[in-house]
Amino acid sequence: MRFRPATASTAKCTPSCASSDRPSWLLCHRRTCARRGRGQAGQRHHPAGCCTEGDNNHGRGAQKRVPDQVSLLALAQAAPSLIRNRTFRDLECASRNAMFEWALLTCGLTRPVSRDQGGFMRIAHHRRVLVGAAASATAAMLVLTGTPADAQPASPAAASLANADSTALTQLAEGYLQQRADMLTTTRPTARAATARVRATRSMTAQVQDDLAALVEKGKRYKEVDGGYTKAQVDVEVTDTSVTGQSATLQLIERTRLHLPFTPQEVADGAPEYEEVSVPHTVKFTQGSDGAWLLSSDKADTKGGPTPTTQVSDVDAVDGADDGGGKAEEDEGSKDAASGTAPLPDNSDDSDDKREVRGYSYGKMVAYADKYWDHHNSAWRTYGTDCTNFISQAMHAGGWGPKGGAIIQRPSNKYWFYGPTTWTTSYTWAAAENWYWFAKKHSKRTKILDNVWKMAKSDVLQADWGRDNNIDHTMIVTKKYRGTPYLTYHTSDTHNKSLKKLLSDHPRAWWYAHRT
Repeated sequence: MRFRPATASTAKCTPSCASSDRPSWLLCHRRTCARRGRGQAGQRHHPAGCCTEGDNNHGRGAQKRVPDQVSLLALAQAAPSLIRNRTFRDLECASRNAMFEWALLTCGLTRPVSRDQGGFMRIAHHRRVLVGAAASATAAMLVLTGTPADAQPASPAAASLANADSTALTQLAEGYLQQRADMLTTTRPTARAATARVRATRSMTAQVQDDLAALVEKGKRYKEVDGGYTKAQVDVEVTDTSVTGQSATLQLIERTRLHLPFTPQEVADGAPEYEEVSVPHTVKFTQGSDGAWLLSSDKADTKGGPTPTTQVSDVDAVDGADDGGGKAEEDEGSKDAASGTAPLPDNSDDSDDKREVRGYSYGKMVAYADKYWDHHNSAWRTYGTDCTNFISQAMHAGGWGPKGGAIIQRPSNKYWFYGPTTWTTSYTWAAAENWYWFAKKHSKRTKILDNVWKMAKSDVLQADWGRDNNIDHTMIVTKKYRGTPYLTYHTSDTHNKSLKKLLSDHPRAWWYAHRT
């Protein structure tokens, strides 16, 4: 903003912005008179009404005025409010002194002044010199002199406002995701009531209503197959926030616990207490005419694996792409028959002690999966489709040793090894189809079970979603209770999902159960 120089027609200078309603206690900002030649040497310029007659000579024993730093500090503290409200645009005052007065009034540092015996003013009770005034004053003067906004340092008030927006948006996102999870439970509200609790744009409201209705049906199906969920707990971790004008975008991770219908005694006996899911989201908001944030979009990252429990999908799971695998050198021929899915007789023996003794630590396999199902182990790469990479890590933790290691061996299903790059890692490490052939045929470290219900803890389950003779997904059993295996996997990250629910979600899939 540019200011016109003050003018004076007499030795006592009067600013061009002086007005009759100016308070008599207006603080002076000392400045050399624009018409120094027409007044006394060293005469200062003051707003009208601030000095008594004869006060213009500041050198005659007058007490020192309020330090300029305090005025500048006042401007610095007022600056965030000025910028936010764009008040500078509306000011018609051409005097820098009037600007200082306005700033002081805005930030509340001024109080009625008292006059000393010489007629000079002091601000009552404001005699302290504040540490850091110079730095704050610099920030204020950047505003006054028209420095571009992107060159100005972020003010504490602006940062506070941004934090407030981020907190409010996080709460809105968490509330929305909680409503979704609640629809899966046996104590769910009606879809209409849940939709009414979500503040969203008109188009997004329609989508939310459809999704909540679909989740209600999913929850009913789950209740029929294994009792469903009794309650849901949702937490979100925001990894990035972007607010631009009336739009905002949150990158976040949804972490949901879906409690299972087991008693504390059953949990103590080995039943899982809850199923857990972790899903990345991109959530967008738009500011309404009343200033409130409205949900405008929600995209969950569900590529490459089965649909997460808290999401809905019109299609079955899709094949993964980025899994580090490829066409093997060998012509492997046909797979064994897929494992059956018919429930076993109630009196069948499904105990965990039917393994061959091979020197592996099956407990360590399960412990690894329990620990890293969500927070991935940073010692290993994460692939776009990470399910088989995760299972290979668990097998390695349980004692599977690498086989091979030369780059030339990478495309062969006869080898299994991990290298510092994808180009030095075998296809069999992270690709589901390649892993099947290494584990079952070439290394004989696993054998295919004729029924999925025979799986025990640490056994591996693979799925061919489209029945196209290409395996798409790999999981590990981390719990088994009363004959039901509970599966854990990456992409999308899930812990202890019951086999009953997986079979219900994917009735067309072919399943391959490996005894490890």
